[in-house]
Amino acid sequence: MVLSVNPPVLSRRERGEAIERTHAGRWLYAGSWMHGFGHFLVETLPTLWPLLEDPRGFDGICAHRFNSLKTFDWQFEIVGLLSSKPIHVIDDDPSRYAELVVPARTYHYQVAIHPVATRVWDLVSSRAAEGASDSDGPSIYLSRSRFQAEQLANGVTSGREVKNSEAVDDVFAAFGFRVVYPETLAVTEQIRLARQAPIVAGAAGSALHLSVFTKPGARVIELGDTRTGSNVVATQRAISSAKRQPTAHIAYAEATPGSVDLDHLRNRLRELLA
Repeated sequence: MVLSVNPPVLSRRERGEAIERTHAGRWLYAGSWMHGFGHFLVETLPTLWPLLEDPRGFDGICAHRFNSLKTFDWQFEIVGLLSSKPIHVIDDDPSRYAELVVPARTYHYQVAIHPVATRVWDLVSSRAAEGASDSDGPSIYLSRSRFQAEQLANGVTSGREVKNSEAVDDVFAAFGFRVVYPETLAVTEQIRLARQAPIVAGAAGSALHLSVFTKPGARVIELGDTRTGSNVVATQRAISSAKRQPTAHIAYAEATPGSVDLDHLRNRLRELLA
């Protein structure tokens, strides 16, 4: 899984197999290729910061898988906004590189994010907007309703389900938010919507980490759930600090078990949007 340092020695088998997969040139090491959406945005993507300093100085990008053998098209789509170089995600087969640049990591997990991360996010964001209007759009609410319905239909539960999630969508729509279902959109479109939004709102978790792509001055509203209670998720708090992003948290309150108290939600939105 994850080691704090490189192993001092590779086994003879590993060394032998690596020689069979030797790659010429200078490659940038991206660390762990996180499979979770929010983790990828915050932990993998900013590690590519040397591309800002020397965009032509690398022959490719390589990373280790984290805890899944799966890779996803959206990961390569995001990195493609930074670089068109080839990407190797190394699983169980050792590889060897003639020269490997290993950058300092930008994220002290759940504590702080180095400012250079914001430069990476801003460049991705600006390139996602190329060829489209870059004027401000509506505030957005990142809904989990359709994703939750699909998961439940497949017998998958997380313990964070909201029984009246569609009613929550309606509340945000009534306050002028565009209700967005992220999983139905290409990731470049998700980034573009976040960039244009003066306020990004959503349930605590990965989707709300799209706030890394907002313009200066944008605000964030995190809707708590049974996991978070009245506390902003630590990673979201670190993002807000790095981007100097005003962030409000609407504490989770139930009307009935598993259902958000809509009156409480309306009252908090009135306060925040006044």
